[in-house]
Amino acid sequence: MATRLCRPGRDTIPPYKGEAAAAIGVVETIHLVSPPPRPYQNVDGIVQDQDKIMSTYSATISASGDDARETGGSVNLTGANVTFQANNHYGGLRFVNVTIPAGSTINSAGLTVILPSASFDDPDLTIWGQDSDDAATFTTTANDVSGRTATTATTLWTAGNIGTGAKTSPSLAGIIQEIINRAGWASGNDIALILKANSTSPFRYNAYDGGGADYATLAVDYTAPSGGGQPARTIHQFRQRRV
Repeated sequence: MATRLCRPGRDTIPPYKGEAAAAIGVVETIHLVSPPPRPYQNVDGIVQDQDKIMSTYSATISASGDDARETGGSVNLTGANVTFQANNHYGGLRFVNVTIPAGSTINSAGLTVILPSASFDDPDLTIWGQDSDDAATFTTTANDVSGRTATTATTLWTAGNIGTGAKTSPSLAGIIQEIINRAGWASGNDIALILKANSTSPFRYNAYDGGGADYATLAVDYTAPSGGGQPARTIHQFRQRRV
């Protein structure tokens, strides 16, 4: 018996030749072993650790029906901003084509909104997600923001006098993870976030129909799952050949 250790794609496995092979039966066992895993590498902006890939998703509201405000059950899709000043005020934000693979681990996630006025810069909000595989655009149907099925995970955003410009919420990682973990989730689906005022504390952010391109943005850092169905790193291939 002859045993050889070969590296896939790098070593050849020539057949036995000559009079000895012709005279006797040769049983050959070949072990193909992958090279050891490489450490972290940065490839085109994506950090790789063996089979796992850490990457980011970011998207900004891009249509009138993707941000909404609800007051007392009445939904408006066309205002210049979304204002919270009573506990029956809601805001809805829908982010489309969320290219996060199923099975990913959410490392961090944040919602950034643009505040136009220092008189409305005191967030006192609870944020959750729509518990759906693929969130639909908002409509003017009564309670279309508040009435959507909510995730169990929520985030509280409470602060005072945070000023104007771009402001980012506390982490929404738990909310996004819960949606990504749904059995029907697929990369490219849409995610909706719901914001609810907890008090009369004044807060306002720019909406799509206000123009100016200063709209809400969702940014998510995630680790993609290992390559689905790939074999272990050490591959033993056995072949017997008689000549």
